[in-house]
Amino acid sequence: MPPVAPGFSVTLAPSGEWPHLETITDAALLETELARVRTEYNTVRLHQAIGYVTPDDEHHGRGEALRQARRDGLNRARQHRLAYHRNRLTTPTRMTRNPGVLASAWLPVGAGGAGGAVGRAAEAPGVPQETMPGCANTPR
Repeated sequence: MPPVAPGFSVTLAPSGEWPHLETITDAALLETELARVRTEYNTVRLHQAIGYVTPDDEHHGRGEALRQARRDGLNRARQHRLAYHRNRLTTPTRMTRNPGVLASAWLPVGAGGAGGAVGRAAEAPGVPQETMPGCANTPR
């Protein structure tokens, strides 16, 4: 525990976040390190209790704007993700990762099929990439 004046106690919140402070014995060094930690705690560290903004942002009135911007960004990302998956279900699949695999050979897991090819793509040996249906003809 850092040295303190008699009658006072020190609580580092949350406990154990800066354990190195408990090992400092030099008062000048401790004061310097506490100033650094105080700055980090109030201006860098996001606090759950105030909606994941810094105490400095909340104190200066920026907290609600930051929380609203975060909600707006999350909503935009969700809408983008939903639109992407909707389009993906209605647009034919183009193979771009492995041009040697037929797009039409993909089977859902448990759909049956020949041998151990369930859930995997069947290889198309000897078929040039340009003639394979459903494949992207873009060079890698």
